Amino acid sequence: MRSNGRSVVRKAEPHEVEAFFNVRMSHYACEYEGEIISIGTLSRVSGRLWAFFSVQDGLSPRQARAVLYALMRGLRRIQEPVLITTNEAHGQAVRLVRSLGFVATGEAINGQNVWVLKPRTCRGTVTQMEAA
Repeated sequence: MRSNGRSVVRKAEPHEVEAFFNVRMSHYACEYEGEIISIGTLSRVSGRLWAFFSVQDGLSPRQARAVLYALMRGLRRIQEPVLITTNEAHGQAVRLVRSLGFVATGEAINGQNVWVLKPRTCRGTVTQMEAA
């Protein structure tokens, strides 16, 4: 695309974002009875694997359990430490990450506490991010 010396703003393609920020990302959706109730991303930044996820507000107890079990199954497949940050203002965030097995590292990034989930030996493991 020629710009004749002028800058242009356009939507960035996923591969461009990954190259610019030197990260790799994989995105996942938790679907329950045909409805997406949670979205998550794994992102490798500076050699560390970070997880980001958001859960839809107002889930029924059955939907909340479905998200919890899906997250547990997915995280157990990863055979390296996974880092997350928590929004302490969200009351259930700390309870959720603790129930998933994350432990606080004592680190903080942008005012948010950092947590780590260390891998366990289990069947059906993923040794590298599935994003290529």
